[in-house]
Amino acid sequence: PKEMNVRPRCSVQEQRLDHDVRALRIENDLLAATVLIDKGADIYQLIYKPRDLDVLWKTPWGLRNPRTAQSTFTSTVAWLETCAGGWQEIFPSGGGPCVYKGVELNFHGESSVAVWDYTVVEASGDAAEVRLTTRLFRSPFRMERTMRVEAGRPVLLLRERITNEGGEPIDYMWGHHPSYGPPFLS
Repeated sequence: PKEMNVRPRCSVQEQRLDHDVRALRIENDLLAATVLIDKGADIYQLIYKPRDLDVLWKTPWGLRNPRTAQSTFTSTVAWLETCAGGWQEIFPSGGGPCVYKGVELNFHGESSVAVWDYTVVEASGDAAEVRLTTRLFRSPFRMERTMRVEAGRPVLLLRERITNEGGEPIDYMWGHHPSYGPPFLS
């Protein structure tokens, strides 16, 4: 019998976006998420495939390579210059920059600008799963996020864990910052 080229219903692929930005695309037959590996593991696109509809807002200046030199030394302006829109994870601080235990924590937290590593856990016909990890530089936290899609479900599943690798208790703020926009919000 002749073999047929059957495209898997679920997959994970590394991509290069505009300005040579590394990204992962995790998708199933109904949903595709594009994750910026070099910029906070931001979810840059979240597309409902039956309508070809990205629900996340994009900045007017678009995607920029976060590895390029910043034009400022203030963390607020630097964060805004590299923000392309989408959905950021904010940790270990939120809002404006602050000083905690003698260390300056940047605007919207270090995790939102950190480089993340990844491992493909599963990429079969029925599911795709990727594990993203990073170790923050200014604070002693290790972060892990697992992202999963399953065939036939328009759902992106997130499981997350933080580990304090320091020798003392540390307060933190942990949140998500999705920005929805046109054409989804019209």
